[in-house]
Amino acid sequence: MTHLGELLWKSRLKKKITCYTIARGMGYTNTNKGARKYLRWERGEGYPEKEELDKLIQVMKLNLKEVEEAVERDKRDYGTHRDEPINIFFPARVVPCADDDSEVPKEVSLKISRNKGKIGSYGYDPHISADNRQEEMKVVCENFEVILKNFKRIVENEQYFFCQIGAAYLSTAWIGPDGPIPLGVLVLLWQRGELIKECPDCGGNVYVFGAGGSPLSGAHSWWGVCRRCAGEKSQRGGNSFHTIWMPIREMLVEYPNKPIVKKGKRQYFTWGQGLTGETTPDIIIKEKVHGVDIKTLIEELKDEGLGTQS
Repeated sequence: MTHLGELLWKSRLKKKITCYTIARGMGYTNTNKGARKYLRWERGEGYPEKEELDKLIQVMKLNLKEVEEAVERDKRDYGTHRDEPINIFFPARVVPCADDDSEVPKEVSLKISRNKGKIGSYGYDPHISADNRQEEMKVVCENFEVILKNFKRIVENEQYFFCQIGAAYLSTAWIGPDGPIPLGVLVLLWQRGELIKECPDCGGNVYVFGAGGSPLSGAHSWWGVCRRCAGEKSQRGGNSFHTIWMPIREMLVEYPNKPIVKKGKRQYFTWGQGLTGETTPDIIIKEKVHGVDIKTLIEELKDEGLGTQS
């Protein structure tokens, strides 16, 4: 994270504004694109141009002196680290399949089809046993009304927001990102009227918890909980996978759950002195949020007696 990124992040949280609000204020007609670009600046994965920085100052009402100091510190850091070697790596998403039984390296967690002449892909695998998944979903189904009546509380509490249910995940072939879906992300999407399907049995509303398929062909399946049946439902979809994976993907980008780290100094190489400069440790500014499990969430919501429909 850059010094400017840290300033943007702290200011956004303090003022309780979303990335979409900032993108809209900067004049982006495609707010999803603008929000993603802003997040790259916040995480230190890019840097705004002068015109963009001026708009940020205006939209976020930033202190000009603090911005100038952050930019100057980033310039100094760049001068320190610019001679560092760059580690290049290529993450593999699609791999050609071997037609023999050679063992795949453990560090490559791919689900590979070994049929000759075919191409193998992989999607996210939650690595949860069938028994544990069934037990979790039983708790969800039996207490789904409690979840529906406490949307506001779930969204406002970080540990509730990042409650992870084993069946809540997105698995996509060929392209990403995919992975676990926090309960808070599902709640925000349900509030927007997304990820709600018609129950194949009773015709009621099924609140989708997860899905898997191919964004290229659109073929997919989804699963979730029917409010009327109070049970878990699933169905194979047609070619409309984009209506599920795109909103989930955007939300996962906007609400990442990973530690925010300020990189320390690193030694660098010069021809005159060789390896030189000091090394300082990375500083974790914010730890990854450890959400409560579903049983704890339900117990706490019931104990607090929250029952206001959001």
